[in-house]
This record gives sequence, C-alpha cells and structure tokens, in this order.
Amino acid sequence: IFCLLCFPHPNRTVRNTGYGLMAILSAMIVLSVGSSSYLGMASAILAFAVMRSWKKAMVSILVLLTVGCALFPFMPDSEQERIVSAFQTPLNDRTFKNRLPIWGLAYQKITEAPIFGHGLRTFKTHYQEYFDKNHESLKAENPDMDLRYFRHPHSIYLATIYGWGIAGTALLAACWAMAVRYGRQQEHHLMLYVTAFMLAFGLFEVRFLSRDGAFFLFFPIGMAFTQCLFVRHPLTAIS
Repeated sequence: IFCLLCFPHPNRTVRNTGYGLMAILSAMIVLSVGSSSYLGMASAILAFAVMRSWKKAMVSILVLLTVGCALFPFMPDSEQERIVSAFQTPLNDRTFKNRLPIWGLAYQKITEAPIFGHGLRTFKTHYQEYFDKNHESLKAENPDMDLRYFRHPHSIYLATIYGWGIAGTALLAACWAMAVRYGRQQEHHLMLYVTAFMLAFGLFEVRFLSRDGAFFLFFPIGMAFTQCLFVRHPLTAIS
C-alpha cells in the first residue's frame, strides 16, 4: 500500500489497477483482526496526511472503513467480538491482558542487562523457565491467557532493549533516522510511512517478515543506502 501511494504509475490503467490492489490489501488488513495492524495503518495514514495531503488520506480512510463495514457481518462471532472489544475497552481486551505477564518479564530482564541486552533469541528460554515456575498463578490471574511459550516480548520497544540493550537500540534508531532522511530527500516519504506503521504496530508485536527481529535493523539501513546507490549510480543499481 505504501509503495503504491509513493510511486503511482504514470499509465492511468495501471494506476487504477494499483488502486484496486490497495482495496484488496485493505481487506486483508481488516480480515487479520489484529489491533496492531489497525493501529499501524492509522499511524501511517496520519503520517501520509501530514506529509502529503489530508484530502487524499481521507480517501484511504474511506476505503478502509468501507471494506471493514462490508466484511464485518461475514466474520465469525468470535472475531466480531474481538474487534469490538479492542475499540470499546482496549485495556480489557484479551490480547492486551495476554501481553502483561510477557511485558513484565521482559522489563525484569532488561534491568539485569540494560546496556548490551540478552540477545532476542534467548527470550523463549527465559519465558519458558518463568512460565513453568509460575504456571498456576499466571493461569489464575489471567484465565484467558494463551498457554504457550513466547519467542519474543510482543512489543518492539521492549524487544529491542531486551535483545540489544541501550547500545543496540540507539543503533537501530540511527538506522531508521537515516532511512527516513534519505527518503525525505527523494520526496517520496516511503520510509516515513513504514516507520509510522511500525512504531504503532510494534506496541503489541515484534515479528514482521523476520523470526528474530533482525529485519528491523537491516531493512531500514538497506533501504537508505540502496536509494543512495541508485541516485548516484543508476545503471549499476539497475544491473
């Protein structure tokens, strides 16, 4: 969706096909029934409205709302209840409650190694030990909690500090800032929209095309320097 917004095709027929694809992708977001995805899209559209056009952003919002309203009656009752509760009582939402023990453990481990972290892959081991030791109390306090071992803290903010510490988190932030800066120089703002999406999506999730979160570190810096290479050496970049 962000690429189609930033790089509309000059041919009208192809461009209209792209708009149809955006509607299909919007339907996929609605059907994901993920509050993280909803928050991410809202954040990205807000960034688009601020940087580009409120009028065009309203079109995207109308498409999302129309698709959502059209699909909602056909969803299972459990999914409908999940969507409604996420908007009506977000603090009592099942997903939010499931995250609380995970966030608590992540924060505890961050205080033990705040500078360089533990490495994100170790979280499953720590959580397994914590879960096995406190199984009964966790189940009593969180009856709707998923009884399984989690691979990450389900928050990009906690995950980055837990995995890479303050030092690694600072490097990650620098990579994102560099990518956004190059994007703004080219005036397409793609990385700004992706960043806005991830900052909201990351409140409750970590993985995004990557099992251990390394995607967050290498993707933005790759985007920045690939764009720089393309501008300076277009023939080399194309080949």
